[in-house]
Amino acid sequence: LQHKAEKEEMDVYTNAVQNQKYDFDQKLAENAREVDSYLKVLKDEIDGLRSQLHTTIAQKVETRDFERALNDTALKTEVEKISTSVQRVKGELSDLLFQAKNELITKTKTLETTSQERLSRIQ
Repeated sequence: LQHKAEKEEMDVYTNAVQNQKYDFDQKLAENAREVDSYLKVLKDEIDGLRSQLHTTIAQKVETRDFERALNDTALKTEVEKISTSVQRVKGELSDLLFQAKNELITKTKTLETTSQERLSRIQ
């Protein structure tokens, strides 16, 4: 009888251990599912951040290209202004040189005429 009672007690302990093992396995499986779920969420967030980073970098590159284009345009505008100013100054200098040449020619002719008149008087 005592042997039968010990056997029943052992069966109860065995069932309790098996139940605890089953509960532990269930909790372990549930924890594994939670970890997998967290990892999936984390992976999705990392992918989203990676996508945002690529977009930001692309926009930054586009912004740099745009700024470079603006600077190039401003530089071209300045070069055109300078070129126009240089052409204007060249034209003014050309006009001044032409006037100076004409004045010199006129003075030379006047001097020659005066010199010839004086020579004629002297002779």
